[in-house]
Amino acid sequence: MDVTTGAPPTHPTLGLMGAVDSMLDDILEFSTWSCTDAERAEAVELAHKLAGKFDAVRLRTIHDVDTH
Repeated sequence: MDVTTGAPPTHPTLGLMGAVDSMLDDILEFSTWSCTDAERAEAVELAHKLAGKFDAVRLRTIHDVDTH
């Protein structure tokens, strides 16, 4: 906790989610037209994998809200 600035501490989960949100904003600024077909296919596969992980975080957080 930083006592010199008086800023409230941020839980690591929220800090990382904020960073990911910012990175996703950066990604959305780029189009994929310049990617090769293989790169686009890889991007689709990775986006699907990330969506699954986002769902896992969301569901775990909902579970924790319900149980605590």
